Amino acid sequence: APPTLPGSGGGLPISMVIRSIGDPSEVFDQAEKIKNKAQASGRFIVVQNSMAYDAPQVTVTIDRERAAALNLPIA
Repeated sequence: APPTLPGSGGGLPISMVIRSIGDPSEVFDQAEKIKNKAQASGRFIVVQNSMAYDAPQVTVTIDRERAAALNLPIA
């Protein structure tokens, strides 16, 4: 069996953060795979995926030449 994680013997919570610029559904699927493997290991009492879609983000690319041609200020 692999060694235990440092600090995990006292029942302290372990958190994992997954960051990606990928599609949210793909990130969710990967998080579920990690959660399922952790649960199947038998080493954790409670395993949760707390991924939420409550903080939407958008990437905007400004066409600076077109904005300048339209006399739009870019600040």
